[in-house]
Amino acid sequence: MKTGKILAFFTAAAIGSCSVFSVSADEQADFKASVGLASGDMSVQNWNSHLDINEGENTVVFTPPKDKKGSLITVDSIGLLVIDLEDCYFDIGKVEVNSIKIDGEPVDFEEDAIVYGADDGADNDNFRIELYNDFGVTKDYPPFDYSSVNVTDSVEVVFTVSRDGYSGGKKNISGNTVKKSSNNSPLSGCTITAENTDGEGDAVTVEASSDKFSLELDRGIYDVTFSKKGYVTKTVQGVRAGKSAAPSSIQNVELCSLGDVNGDGKLNAMDITKIAAHIKALKRITDDEQLAAADCNIDEKINVVDITTVAAAIKGIKKIN
Repeated sequence: MKTGKILAFFTAAAIGSCSVFSVSADEQADFKASVGLASGDMSVQNWNSHLDINEGENTVVFTPPKDKKGSLITVDSIGLLVIDLEDCYFDIGKVEVNSIKIDGEPVDFEEDAIVYGADDGADNDNFRIELYNDFGVTKDYPPFDYSSVNVTDSVEVVFTVSRDGYSGGKKNISGNTVKKSSNNSPLSGCTITAENTDGEGDAVTVEASSDKFSLELDRGIYDVTFSKKGYVTKTVQGVRAGKSAAPSSIQNVELCSLGDVNGDGKLNAMDITKIAAHIKALKRITDDEQLAAADCNIDEKINVVDITTVAAAIKGIKKIN
């Protein structure tokens, strides 16, 4: 099976009917789904949502829309055939299509060519089953001969859903680091470590030679830690790997240099003054990042040693490491 960026097509010119049959019909639905069907020129469309889906085998049957006389409109050459499991991208496990029928006739398809994963073109948590999409990965590698298929009556798709496993493969997330200052200049040579918040799998660590970095991660929610000698270590929590290729929370991650208490990118007398005022209890430092920057020797204490360390760095006697 393939994975990749799956573009969205949500505009529906007409709505058809749709039904779902599940092996657990008497129980409360585990998931909801939307289905999309459109002709090759996109002039005939059907988009139906909030269909009940359960773990196990499910059968979805949906028809083309009707014209003003109530007759089904033929879908000439499929341009879009997708199923979205709604708002469950980080909960769903393995999904597999078992069979496809069009107008009651089985369709031969390559299961490995069906694309499973995130609908990266939309701001949602849907898990998409892309059977064919003129705007998606399957355009170049179609699972079946979409161009010769016309839908006059119905499309039936049987698929199996499980919370275990994952059909979507690893995802690449990328970002960059900057030095906290007035102009946030690029900061190279950082160590970036991603740990899955559910405790599963080993932590992934990369050493970035430039300010740019990328991580190959299993789908999940991660705490990503950024560290560099001479800088305050920073952790960005709740980074979602799997949908967007570049989560906004790890773009321009600011690292503050040790001793730079006011975060202006410079070591000077102002930083010494802030540390001294904190030690003398004249004006306490309350910001966590500023407290970490003031603890220059990272001994979990802020005292005269830190003042001496900053002073030595300002005079060029010894850098803060």
